[in-house]
Amino acid sequence: MAIRVELAKGSSLPSHSHPHEQIGFVISGRPRFNVAGETMLLNGGDGYSIPGGVLHSVDMVAEDSVVVDIFSPLREEYLSWRSTNSRIDGRWLRAGL
Repeated sequence: MAIRVELAKGSSLPSHSHPHEQIGFVISGRPRFNVAGETMLLNGGDGYSIPGGVLHSVDMVAEDSVVVDIFSPLREEYLSWRSTNSRIDGRWLRAGL
C-alpha cells in the first residue's frame, strides 16, 4: 500500500510504532526523521526504511514536505481513504493500492 502524505512546515508526527514494515521517499521538502533514536534530515529524492515495531517520529523543520510511504502488510485502517483525499491529524493523505 502506498500513501502520499503532505505535511506543513512546523508540523510533526509524534513518536509511534506499528507492526507494518515501512519504506518511503521524499518528494519535496526537508523532513527530519527520528528512527529508533537516530535522527536524519532528509531532502527531496532521499529514501528511508523503518522496520515494523520500531519507534519513529517526523518533524517538518524547514519547509512543507511531501513523502510517499509504502507499508507491508497494507494498513487496514487506510483502506477507506483509497483514491480520496482525507485529513488525519493535520496530515493530508492520498492512499492507493
